[in-house]
Amino acid sequence: MGTSTNTADETDPAADRHASTTATTSAGPVSLPIQYRDGLAATALYQVEIEQVRQLLGDQRLKPVERDGQATTTLTFYDYRDTSIGPYREVSLALLVALADGTGNESMGFRILDLPVTTAIAEAAGREIWGYPKFQAEIQVESRISGFLGLLQDPSGETICQLSGQPGERIREAVEGHDVVTYSSGLSGDTVRRHVKPPGEGGPEAHARSSRPPGERLLATQIDVDCCYDVFAPGTLSLELGSSPHPMAARLRELGLHQRKPARWQVSDNFRAQLGAGQVVVAC
Repeated sequence: MGTSTNTADETDPAADRHASTTATTSAGPVSLPIQYRDGLAATALYQVEIEQVRQLLGDQRLKPVERDGQATTTLTFYDYRDTSIGPYREVSLALLVALADGTGNESMGFRILDLPVTTAIAEAAGREIWGYPKFQAEIQVESRISGFLGLLQDPSGETICQLSGQPGERIREAVEGHDVVTYSSGLSGDTVRRHVKPPGEGGPEAHARSSRPPGERLLATQIDVDCCYDVFAPGTLSLELGSSPHPMAARLRELGLHQRKPARWQVSDNFRAQLGAGQVVVAC
């Protein structure tokens, strides 16, 4: 996979603050950053016991963000109606984590555990550019006054999970969305190069290549979010697991999300974001 860099159009008031690049993937070229111009994002936030998530992190530099002995897990259904790689749907299972930088400082972000999508280009881009754990699946998303329905089926058509019900009372309205950082590690040093800054310096960027095997290369990616959320009590929302033997179903079962109510529910029907190339996390 390779990239070529172009200069962003600085005369455009909406010009990207990321450098414009083109990445080559097995499903075709992808212009970066990927633009998410309009969509729905619906997130159930769960509190789970800290010990249930430690073994899912897969990298010793990451640790779950702990509050009262519990960790935060998110299950999000996306319906991207307009993006620069076409419309598609996605489901994200993620853990809120802290990354230690070796100097006593920590930065928070989300460790992506599963990221099923509905199109080949979204799967290839996610896997080959960011190392996200993507797979193609059937995803249904319906958000109406009468309630929410999110259905995820594995590649063979078996149900992985269904999140459905009526949200409770609105707790907060028009909460501004914040940029988020994701951590992924499905990339090998033999196939991927990224720009990274030398540790402890803010100077010129340099290419870095790692000889670590696949799965040990940690990539941090900032997603620039531009939207507002309404926040609700969980109401009657609940998660049901299906009969799928897919590993994502096993992770949901291990986390026990089907056995508890979300701590809260947040929805944006004006979701907009930019997803640019990530940076390799320098070993601590």
